[in-house]
Amino acid sequence: MVYIIISLLSLLVLILTVRLHQYKRQMKIFAERTGARVEFDMNAPVSVDYFSKDIIDLANALNAYTDKAKKYNLDLAKEQQRLKNVMAGISHDFRTPLTAARGYLQLLDKKGAIGEGERKYYDIIIDKMDYLAMLSDAFFSVSKIEAGGEDIELRRVDITNLLTETLLDQYPWIEENGIRLTADIPEQDIYVMSNEDCLMRIFNNIFSNARKYAETSLSISLKQADPEDENNTSDKNNKYNKNDYILTFENDMELRDEVDSGRVLEAFYRGSSRTSEGSGLGLYIVDQLATRMDHKVEVEINKNIFRLALIFHDQYKIKQN
Repeated sequence: MVYIIISLLSLLVLILTVRLHQYKRQMKIFAERTGARVEFDMNAPVSVDYFSKDIIDLANALNAYTDKAKKYNLDLAKEQQRLKNVMAGISHDFRTPLTAARGYLQLLDKKGAIGEGERKYYDIIIDKMDYLAMLSDAFFSVSKIEAGGEDIELRRVDITNLLTETLLDQYPWIEENGIRLTADIPEQDIYVMSNEDCLMRIFNNIFSNARKYAETSLSISLKQADPEDENNTSDKNNKYNKNDYILTFENDMELRDEVDSGRVLEAFYRGSSRTSEGSGLGLYIVDQLATRMDHKVEVEINKNIFRLALIFHDQYKIKQN
């Protein structure tokens, strides 16, 4: 009798041990499949191999939860897209009455309705309207980019020629502010797969940033990357390739300027500058446009030196003479 009881207890322990092992094994598989669904494929349901009612119920509950979460995320993405489209439309519509109001003010001035006593206030109003127009243009550009409403067609662009032309346009304010300019731009034509209009906007925004912050010097260089140079990138996990070209802008700043290099490319981030007005969107637009064209922007601040690098990855071709 005792032997029978012991045998039954042993069998029961064995069964419980096997069941526990099966549960642990199934829970491990269940956790792995759940993690894989979250990370790789939200459309793939979590399946179970061990047909325990409790585990099946758990799998069904998790699948229902993730399906609901997926739908919520899709609805949220659609709503965000709708809001971006609305904001793009609002920023565009805002520009029209602002331009009209400025035109009427100028018309009053031409008709002599603005006296000398009002001239000071008239000039202030015009300046503020121009500032609002600039903000509207910047906001419209950002809204259009984020809404995906701007198709960017990539073609071969001569960046040496485009950079030189842009620099010549910027030269008056550089000379007026007494900025010491150093330019190291190759004589040969260097072509990259890009978009000329977008690249022109990128250059203009970078120069606009330099105009706000440059204290005494501005240097520009366009060079082929040297993969062996450990200092050729601030991102040590993203070394340059030998076919990359790096366009670098450097300017000094006042030591009192507090600029967070980690936030420079964020929307609406602004540091202190000699100019009191700005949208804080210029470098954000630079980064967004560059990313859409498979270029890369890196920012580094060392003491009072601001450095922005625009990297063209594996795209260049040098025109043979």
